[in-house]
Amino acid sequence: MFFPKHPLTLALSVIVSSLAVSGCSSGGGGGSSSNNDAGRHDPVLEWAPPSRRHWQGDNEPQLALSDYVVERTDLGLDYALTDDLTLSAGAGLVQEENGLLGAQGSGALDLGEENRLTLGRVGLDYAFGDRWSGFASYERGHGGSVPGDGLIERIDNLRAEEMALGMQWRGYRHQAALTLKQPLRLDDATATLDVPVGRTLDGQVVRETRRVSLAPSGQQSDIELGYAFQQDPLTQWRLNLLYTLEPRHDREADSEMATLLNYSRTF
Repeated sequence: MFFPKHPLTLALSVIVSSLAVSGCSSGGGGGSSSNNDAGRHDPVLEWAPPSRRHWQGDNEPQLALSDYVVERTDLGLDYALTDDLTLSAGAGLVQEENGLLGAQGSGALDLGEENRLTLGRVGLDYAFGDRWSGFASYERGHGGSVPGDGLIERIDNLRAEEMALGMQWRGYRHQAALTLKQPLRLDDATATLDVPVGRTLDGQVVRETRRVSLAPSGQQSDIELGYAFQQDPLTQWRLNLLYTLEPRHDREADSEMATLLNYSRTF
C-alpha cells in the first residue's frame, strides 16, 4: 500500500501487497514455469524456490510514548500449476511485546508482555495474457490464550483473517491495478474480565468473572485504484485512489477516501 498505516497493519498485509503499482506485483509471489520442451514432464507442475521474509517494526521514534514491539517472519512456496496459473502457500509468525494486534494497554487493561499469532496463507495468480493478470489471497491466523495482569484476566480463542483480490494491466509505459481488500480483522476472541462489583462491610472488594466478545461490529473493505506512467526511463508518475467502507471495522463509521500522487525521478 502507498498509504501509511500502523506498523502492525503493514506487517500483516505486506504479503498481500494491496496494490504496488510501481512494480505491479500481485503479492502472491512470482511462481516460475518453464517453456522449454526439453526434459519437460506432464503435467506441468513446478516448485519455485522457497521465499523467506522477516519484518521488524521500527519503534525508536515512539520509545518515549510506548514500549510496543512487533516482528513477523514468513516462509512461502510457489507452485506452478500451469504456465499461467500459480498457487502460493505460506505460514507466518507475528510476535508482539506489550500489545495485541496493534492494540496497547497498561495497568488494569494490560494485554500481556508477549503475544504470538500464527498465520496461514494461500493465494492464486493467473496471467490472462501478456498484459492482464489477476490474483486472490486469503490469510487466517490464530493465537493461544493471552494472559493479562489486571482487569483483563486472559483472552482466548483468538482468530483473525484477511483477504484480497484484484486485476492488473501492464502496457509499454502505462500500468494500472484495481484491488479489493479486507484487511486483517479479529474474527473471534473472548476476553475474561475480573470485574469489581462491590465492597463488603469489612472493606473486602467483591469481584465477578465476566466474558465478553471482542469481535468488531463491522468489516473494513478497501477498494483501491492505482495508475502508473513511465514518462521516460528516469521519471515515473503514480496516482492512487482509495475508498474505505466501515473503516477500523466499525459498522457505524463513515466511509473514507484518500488520494495519493507520487512523482519519482532517478538521478
